Amino acid sequence: MRRVRFCAFLTGLLLTAPLCAADSWHIIQEQAKGQTVWFNAWGGDQAVNRYLDWVSGEMKTHYAINLNIVHLADAADAVKRIQTEAAAGRKTHGSVDLLWVNGENFRTLKEANLLQTGWAQTLPNWRYVDTGKPVTEDFALPTEGAESPWGGAQLTFIARKASMPTPPSDPQGLLAWAKQHPGKISYPRPPDFTGTAFLEQLLLTLTSRPDALKRAPDDTFAQVTAPLWDYLDKLHPLLWRGRKRFPAFTCADGYLLARGSLSLSLTFNRHMRCKKWPAVNCLPTATALVFTTG
Repeated sequence: MRRVRFCAFLTGLLLTAPLCAADSWHIIQEQAKGQTVWFNAWGGDQAVNRYLDWVSGEMKTHYAINLNIVHLADAADAVKRIQTEAAAGRKTHGSVDLLWVNGENFRTLKEANLLQTGWAQTLPNWRYVDTGKPVTEDFALPTEGAESPWGGAQLTFIARKASMPTPPSDPQGLLAWAKQHPGKISYPRPPDFTGTAFLEQLLLTLTSRPDALKRAPDDTFAQVTAPLWDYLDKLHPLLWRGRKRFPAFTCADGYLLARGSLSLSLTFNRHMRCKKWPAVNCLPTATALVFTTG
């Protein structure tokens, strides 16, 4: 199964009661008029930033809601702020109402009982959510209505056709290509979101016990993850700059691809490639691909 990620919103104080019908939602809309909502979101993508700024204006125009966007360098900063406020006894009227979150941060907040639950499935637009996807579980935890997906993304490789005319379709193919072309591939240094996802992709493909990854780590962790470490021991010496340095973040990885230092880069949205790195990715010299498993 191909690895698919879902971007999710979490809510703290915006919704305080289950909504069961259209009439109930109308009441919520009326009560929300004139209120201010603080939405904390990763601000590393200018296209997304412009979209959220547009949404903020639409919320003001059509619903009389002041939606303030807080652009974050790292969503973990908002998580720490929530934890600090809770520790100080401020468990209502905090500085974060909505948060764009990944699985790790979701788990941190949910295990600390810092999330409002039971609201996601009551949203009118939940009927458009593909519940055949893993939208009710995140980081091996049931979401219990504490987060709602707002988009889907899949780990995608962007390759230079000239140097990689037949891109690899699995980790072993990638390793074989790296042995023939040392120094031409890399990945963003974790905890970068895309770099971490690359390691997850490898682990899901290489382990003989993928079902174990759906549960919290136990005493079998070393055995389950051993194939990943063995693979990285072989791959890392072949990476850009001999593994002594990794791209600090996804855009740096794309920049190295654009200038020819790398032959392969990573992204979470193949349709965003022209916007991020038009110098190389909008030409016939680049192609998008995914692993067939993982």
